[in-house]
Amino acid sequence: MKKSDFKKLWNNLLDYIWPQFCLGCEQEGSLLCQTCLASIQLLPADYQAWPENQNDFVFSHCHVCLDYHQALTQNLIKNFKYQYLKILEEPLTEILAKKIEQLNLNKNFVITNIPLHQKKRKKRGFDQTEILAKNLSLKINVPYHALLTRSKNTKPQAQLERIERLNNLQQAFIINKIDQNLVKNKTIILIDDVATTGTTLNEAAKALRILAPKEIIALVLAKN
Repeated sequence: MKKSDFKKLWNNLLDYIWPQFCLGCEQEGSLLCQTCLASIQLLPADYQAWPENQNDFVFSHCHVCLDYHQALTQNLIKNFKYQYLKILEEPLTEILAKKIEQLNLNKNFVITNIPLHQKKRKKRGFDQTEILAKNLSLKINVPYHALLTRSKNTKPQAQLERIERLNNLQQAFIINKIDQNLVKNKTIILIDDVATTGTTLNEAAKALRILAPKEIIALVLAKN
């Protein structure tokens, strides 16, 4: 039996034992049916995550792909982030790639991500933003570099008040050893799944400044 035939047989068996239902319409057959996939719409290119007069951020822009208030968006992100339903890698990576195409960014940039702390990564078994950033790198043929390490096992930002958020993330990121010439004078695309206040992105961007990039642009799937 060919490998492809065995894989198809195995998948059919899994579908029989553990049938999949679409996260959007609950139709049986897959976690994301073609109809629901086609219904996902990117936010406009000029959508502003925060007011234009916000001058406290080190990153120059935060581009948001999807409306977090849509039930399907939340289902996709939460199931990928906390359950690591691997099949969701492809549509979420495609969404990030379409956003970059929509923004008409030139290819003189590198991709990195907001990393999990090693304790949280060990507990979860994966780092969802690293997976997306690496997949995006391969899809659009732009280098990925693991530029950051999370040095503090911080509390979830959504559970904290504004001042607590700022204190929670101070010096939370450090730069990994890397040839600075790979990044110097290039734009860094900083990937995260969901942004809330922008504090996490900003603290990461502060650490990245030491690499002397031309610009730091945040790219997130959604903003809560």
